[in-house]
Amino acid sequence: MDLISPQDCRAIAEKCLGSENVVVLKYEIAPFEEAAAGFIGASKSLRITAEKDGNTVKLDFFTKTLPENEYHRKNVLETKVFFKEAEIFKSVLPLLEKYFAYKIAPKCYHSDVDKLLVFENLTALGYRNCDAWKGLDVDHCKAALSRLASFHASSFLYEKSVGSTMDVMFPHIMVDEINYFKNEKGHFGYEHCQTGVRALGVVLDRYFPDLENEVKTNVKNLLASNPSLLSPSKTFRNALAHADLWTNNIMFQYDSSKAITDCIIVDYQLVGYCPPSVDVYSMIFIVSDKAFRKQHAKELVDFYYENFCNCVKQHGGSPDEFVTRKHFDKSVSEALPVALTNAAIFQHHTMLPENERDKIFGDISLTKQYMERDRSSVILRALEENATYRKRVLDTLSDCVDYFTGTLVY
Repeated sequence: MDLISPQDCRAIAEKCLGSENVVVLKYEIAPFEEAAAGFIGASKSLRITAEKDGNTVKLDFFTKTLPENEYHRKNVLETKVFFKEAEIFKSVLPLLEKYFAYKIAPKCYHSDVDKLLVFENLTALGYRNCDAWKGLDVDHCKAALSRLASFHASSFLYEKSVGSTMDVMFPHIMVDEINYFKNEKGHFGYEHCQTGVRALGVVLDRYFPDLENEVKTNVKNLLASNPSLLSPSKTFRNALAHADLWTNNIMFQYDSSKAITDCIIVDYQLVGYCPPSVDVYSMIFIVSDKAFRKQHAKELVDFYYENFCNCVKQHGGSPDEFVTRKHFDKSVSEALPVALTNAAIFQHHTMLPENERDKIFGDISLTKQYMERDRSSVILRALEENATYRKRVLDTLSDCVDYFTGTLVY
């Protein structure tokens, strides 16, 4: 099956060059050299050579396709997350763009819900990810939170303009319909999540031997409840949420002195609909540690809310008609369980050392064992061999313990 046609390439080139006077001379899809292996999508380059007004122009795009690995491809099709991201870029973000205070997402030139997404090449434009092992410092967190504030504000502003809500307008892509971690036993994402939860339970028993049994049980139950926590709130106002904010999904551009000049959020497969605080606290817990939060969490949350207010006011709105600061702070009671469980479930998997990942995902039987049945031995081995991984995973579990002992730093 061809991923793209000559007609598609011409349409892409016309959009990129802002002209209908374009002739495509040739095009090719090639590996994207700087892309990490993906489980929800495969990354490639689309290179188009075109002629515009008698001049030859070379264009380079970043593309996402369904995973080439048959196992991952099957699971992506089952969970429909590729379809979801394609629909977000095709049908939702174009409606919100006029309310953006910043450029929030990469420009999408082509969205085929069955096989291909074509984006501007952010890497070629100088955007980079931070080192996932180091997390984000204050300046990087603020850059990301300012974009997140604009994203949330645009959701509210658009809803107000049309007199409806996102879940009513786009029910086919809301979390109740499409969710990688859908709260449905037997669903691939649910089983993947619970396999991770069981492994984290083994880690809790091994590394927290003196912890009271009641607290251990509470932590394990909290982790296992993660899929049930992802539905829209019935108490607080919901907005579109990115729901997958870790270092690999936030890209930064810098000037010659290495100061941040721009920030873009990528990967919208897990978009949800929940109170803004869920996104805010999930990001902070995933990209930082306890010592950082103790020093900077309040500053970052204040910064986020101030930016949210400014984004709303830019369009003549009142922040209080959407989320007052009092209601934002109250909604943290719902945000914390999501943030804590996301941090533990995401990080024990996404931060798995490369040598372990290569071994597991290079063998289909090991992949199935890890994803669907038991990964405890893999996680324990990685914890023993990699001190940085050990600290990151144990910190997420320590935060869960602190949540139940009343000592959580946030």
